[in-house]
Amino acid sequence: LLDATCRLIAREGIGAATSRRITDVAGENLASITYYFGSKRTLVAEALVAEVERLVEPAMRALEGGGDPVQRLLGTFTDERERAPAYLAALVEATRGTGGTAEVIGRLRTRLAAVVGQLVADGAVPPWVDADAMAALIIAAANGIAMQVCVDPDGPSAEAQAAQLAGLFIAARAVDEETDR
Repeated sequence: LLDATCRLIAREGIGAATSRRITDVAGENLASITYYFGSKRTLVAEALVAEVERLVEPAMRALEGGGDPVQRLLGTFTDERERAPAYLAALVEATRGTGGTAEVIGRLRTRLAAVVGQLVADGAVPPWVDADAMAALIIAAANGIAMQVCVDPDGPSAEAQAAQLAGLFIAARAVDEETDR
């Protein structure tokens, strides 16, 4: 039911996620929503949080690897264009206090801020960088890329946009190093 709800929202929007449509897509009976979730509203909220977690968990793992964390993080947000509308719907619902999307994004920001903070401490990133604010900015950029590929599918690919953004971060780092000399 959770996956069917996310797929339906991604394809047709949150308004299309009626109880009957969800259970049809899931191959379940109508009573299963009430049995497992209590209400369709709870199912939709949990499905949206599950979608955000599905996208955020690989991003959290990507922060553990080597190389440029910005490129790795943005790559995880841009890999699945077809599910981006469900992710974006989850972000909209988070502004209404629905579900736990804000908590999931908060965990990602906290983890990313720790990585950025370590990069500052190691001297790989300039000392003026505020780790928490930079983490929020990187996530905002990833969210913006997800939105852009949804509203402008004929425009540059998500990968190309992520590469440009990572390039900007690298260029800013290089300019800062030149300034210090």
